Amino acid sequence: MSAHTQLGLMHGLTKTQTVDLRQQTEADPKLNGCRTQSQGSCPRRQEVANEPPAEGSTCIMLAVWVCCGPPAVQLLAKKTKFAPMNGPYLNDWHHLRTNLLRVSGWLRFEINTLLEPFGITQPQFNILRILRGQHGYAISTQEIRERMIDSKMSDTSRLVDRLATKALVTKTPSTADKRLVDVVISAQGLAVLSEIDTRMASLDDLLKSITVEEARVLNGLLDKLSTGVTA
Repeated sequence: MSAHTQLGLMHGLTKTQTVDLRQQTEADPKLNGCRTQSQGSCPRRQEVANEPPAEGSTCIMLAVWVCCGPPAVQLLAKKTKFAPMNGPYLNDWHHLRTNLLRVSGWLRFEINTLLEPFGITQPQFNILRILRGQHGYAISTQEIRERMIDSKMSDTSRLVDRLATKALVTKTPSTADKRLVDVVISAQGLAVLSEIDTRMASLDDLLKSITVEEARVLNGLLDKLSTGVTA
């Protein structure tokens, strides 16, 4: 899912509406050549910095993304309230699906913002954490795929290749199965994770609109939902 689509979903837009909105912002003559300007001279960025937008600021947010790139959007996102959606909903299950999708999109955006300075994506971060949990023991790409949060949507081999290119992991042919590759996290990969760990509290803070007890109840319900248990 592209960043533009994530931002659109955060504000209750459909994927089609988000694409249409992005095309409108790209066609805006005020944006021509804006990426080549310094951040200080960008009128859109100044607009964001000087006048924090109220709810329903998706159009401005997408425009800023197009003209200034991720840093400006990060600034805007911090000044934009995450307001709950107000329906209409077909039923409570529809309401639940919508909430799960919207909160998921919001969290993915925030995590991407945190990871961007390190040059890795969420799936790559997931792989590094899996490998750190191996405590130096190799694991195959197949095993990594099985343990990933979003295994159905991830091309594990390609993700591992990119991590290897960044020297965050090392790969060796599997001794048990020549068709597989064994992967171990490198010292540099451990160092990157350690640095990210120091910033993870900011993600915890995003969720503190509910209490610890409410978080435990919600975790229990989501655990139940994720295992498919309905009784």
